Amino acid sequence: MAERMTKRERLMAAYLCQPVDRVPIRVWGAEPGLKVWHPSFQPILDAALEHTDIVTGWGTWSNVFHSASSEIDVVVADRAGSHSGFVDRVTTYRVPGGELTQVEAVSTEHKPGRVMKFFIENEADAELWLSTPYVAARPDVTPFFDKTKELGEGGLVMAWMGSPVYAVYEMIGSELLALWSVDRRDLLRELVQTMKVRLLHEVVHQLENGVGPAYGYVGPELCIPPLMSPRDFEEFVVGPEGEIIQHIRDAGGFVWLHCHGDMGPVIDGFQRMGVAALNPIEPPPMGSLTMREVRERVGNAMCLEGNIEADELFRAPPGRMRQLVRTAIEEARGGGFVLCPTSGFMEWSTASPTQIANYLEFIQAGLEYGRDFA
Repeated sequence: MAERMTKRERLMAAYLCQPVDRVPIRVWGAEPGLKVWHPSFQPILDAALEHTDIVTGWGTWSNVFHSASSEIDVVVADRAGSHSGFVDRVTTYRVPGGELTQVEAVSTEHKPGRVMKFFIENEADAELWLSTPYVAARPDVTPFFDKTKELGEGGLVMAWMGSPVYAVYEMIGSELLALWSVDRRDLLRELVQTMKVRLLHEVVHQLENGVGPAYGYVGPELCIPPLMSPRDFEEFVVGPEGEIIQHIRDAGGFVWLHCHGDMGPVIDGFQRMGVAALNPIEPPPMGSLTMREVRERVGNAMCLEGNIEADELFRAPPGRMRQLVRTAIEEARGGGFVLCPTSGFMEWSTASPTQIANYLEFIQAGLEYGRDFA
């Protein structure tokens, strides 16, 4: 067993598949200075800050073009929504040649919303996006180092990077993404490749200024079965995202990746991309593989993070959480592992007594069963 580690040391060791003094425990979204939007979440946050290993993110974002061009103007306005408790947030980009507009239903009560109109709805919109002037952004990265210094050994700061296919999805939606993968694959390919170049410019800028070593991103789940095929995953995820990851690896960094869904058809692709840590490893029935089966597939080449389904935290009866945690830890042996729920702890407007109790049980069980992990 490794000597007593700081939270940062423990997380770094786990993500790099090195020995740890105990299994790191992560409560998604919990970090110092966070303000809960309802008092019911406070007991979860307090326990997480005291007992778990903190991962927080840092990143920059300009606009859907990922361009610093002065020819891009944006207007955001809220209007009365069509449903009680929601407003319609209208975002309009005015660029040479026209406008692109999104309408999103945003809850005033911290409930899930949805996009009702995407920026790109047809080929003309896509061509307008592609023709808009592009200037690579070079934002100030000082806040990354400020945040890292502030957190110190109390956790790990991840630099957020983008997924090309997910960034395209955010502009066109999942339906058009799937349709264009068949009907206009050439156009979809051009959008993804163009986005890859822009996101790579952002990562290279960060690397050149010393940001790292941990990078993280989300999004490949939009390009795996059942919505998209393994062929799509290879072309739109493994290729472009693997290129970005390689730049980070060449600079001495590593990449953590978040992908919901069934890992059975795609986990080998994530390995070939050079992903260091994969989250959230959803157990059956959400995925097709148990944690033990995933470990057998990846060996000690990849850290696995997660495996505690969010729905269990909302509804599991007393005692079940302890067993789920114990099973996850036992089946993860043989490589790097971080115990984590499959989503954040403030996914709804309030926390129920069951959710609070299960989060506290999750943390205590992790501390108990995570000792002497190898």
